[in-house]
Amino acid sequence: MAGEKGTEIRDDKPTTSLASNYLNQHHMAVTLFEHTVYLLRIQLDCSSQLRTDLTPTGCNLAQDVNVWIDINDDGRFDDSEIGAPYRWPVTSYMAEGIYDIQIYVPLIGNRYMKNGPHRMRISVVPSEHYRGVCGYYDYNESREYMVTIVPRMKYSSLDATPTSVVPHNVPCSPDVGKLILVVMAGEHRTQIRDDESTRAALTGKTPNYQHLAIVLYEDTVYLLRIQLECTGTQDRDSVGNNCNLPHDVAAWIDLNDDGKFSDTENAAPHRWPLTSYVPQGIYDLQIYVPDIDGARTKSGPHRMRLDVTLNEQYRQKCGKNYYRETREYNVTIVKKNMKQT
Repeated sequence: MAGEKGTEIRDDKPTTSLASNYLNQHHMAVTLFEHTVYLLRIQLDCSSQLRTDLTPTGCNLAQDVNVWIDINDDGRFDDSEIGAPYRWPVTSYMAEGIYDIQIYVPLIGNRYMKNGPHRMRISVVPSEHYRGVCGYYDYNESREYMVTIVPRMKYSSLDATPTSVVPHNVPCSPDVGKLILVVMAGEHRTQIRDDESTRAALTGKTPNYQHLAIVLYEDTVYLLRIQLECTGTQDRDSVGNNCNLPHDVAAWIDLNDDGKFSDTENAAPHRWPLTSYVPQGIYDLQIYVPDIDGARTKSGPHRMRLDVTLNEQYRQKCGKNYYRETREYNVTIVKKNMKQT
């Protein structure tokens, strides 16, 4: 889980393998902004789980994955402290055994919230349906981390997505990336899911076209994920694997509906750390939606543009100036009300 101020949770060692001095346990605390949505990824060890009469591996079970943040520090994790109102669709693009949960961090001004750090607990158990069908199933795993919640900074175009720096000896590749997936979860069960394979299947069937419009709350941060198609060998050091190429990814929302995407409308002030847990070819952007003021920002719908190019330094060195992919979606911004069903 990537946080603010360079913090992240990266708990990639099984509990049974941790040394008694906890030297293998790292990045167990994270700093988060209030009233912001973050991505938490959980990956199960499918290879070590036994086959059953119903499923080839335990990762095929309908797991219940829940997250709590002990906001009032009373030592209990109440139903009101469940921090995951958002879920990616069941028909997820992720591999088997991976769960992506979006964590909502409430406002510090809430009368139940105390100053951090707070404990955050993750719990994974088989679903109630599975337990009902198969009887008792002895699996219940939980992990705890520390979360510090701080006031959110005011974003500006100067804080926008930084341009990546390319090493002088980076090799030139004969291939470039191809955008195959864009996903973003919104409010009121809306989502963007722009899948290349679905696009091909739905050609000529526009009434059944996929999710290209989304509803978002004002003054909130959301996650937008894009995935590039990796071609060539899977060797991470290979020149032929185009996902090794440095891409610049940016997003804008035409907030004043003037038909132009200006620097002040750059909607991606955050990137996940470069030492990210995501596979090659995947970019995660945090999209900030400003307040509705009726002048500079209207309720919408607005156009949101996603722009993917090769890094400028790479283009200058290798002469690949032709690659640019642009996608546009519709965004409607509404007054914030986190109590949705």
